[in-house]
Amino acid sequence: YAEAAKKMIESRSASSESRKVVKWNAEDTFQWLRRTVGATFDDFQDRLSHLKRQCQPHLTETVKSSVEGICMKIYNLSADYAKKVREKNIQIINDNGLSDITRPNPPPQRKVWCYPVQFVLPAPRLPNVEYLPEREQTLLRYHGDTVCINNQHLTKLEHLY
Repeated sequence: YAEAAKKMIESRSASSESRKVVKWNAEDTFQWLRRTVGATFDDFQDRLSHLKRQCQPHLTETVKSSVEGICMKIYNLSADYAKKVREKNIQIINDNGLSDITRPNPPPQRKVWCYPVQFVLPAPRLPNVEYLPEREQTLLRYHGDTVCINNQHLTKLEHLY
C-alpha cells in the first residue's frame, strides 16, 4: 500500500502538502518494516490502518478528477451505444412493417403474472438458417455465408441459447 501510494502521488498532479504527507508516511512505513522483526499480524494491520488513515484523503483528492473523467467517458459511451441500439431497433421494426412502438400500459396495482417485455412488441421474422449435417460437423448457411461447426460444439451452443 505504501509503495502504491507513493507511486500514485508522484505520477499525478497533487498539492505539495499531499505529496509531503504521503511520501513521509510511506517512508516512515518502510523504515518501520525494516527495523521491526517478529511483529505480529495485528501489528502489521495496525500499521496499515494508520497508513490508510493518514494517506487516504490525500490520495482520494489526487485521483478524484481522473476517476470522474473515466466515469464520464464510460457514461457517454454507454449513452451513445444505447442510442445506436434504439435507432437500429426502430429501423428493424420499420423495415419489417411492424406497428409503431407504443408504450405498454402502466402496471396494475394488484398481483399479476409477470411476462418479459419481449412479448409486448411484435418481433420481425428471423431469417432462415439451413442446417446441413455431415459426419462430425454441421454446415450452417445464413444469408449465403456457410460456417462449419463441430457437432458437439453446436449442441452446447443450442443448449446455451
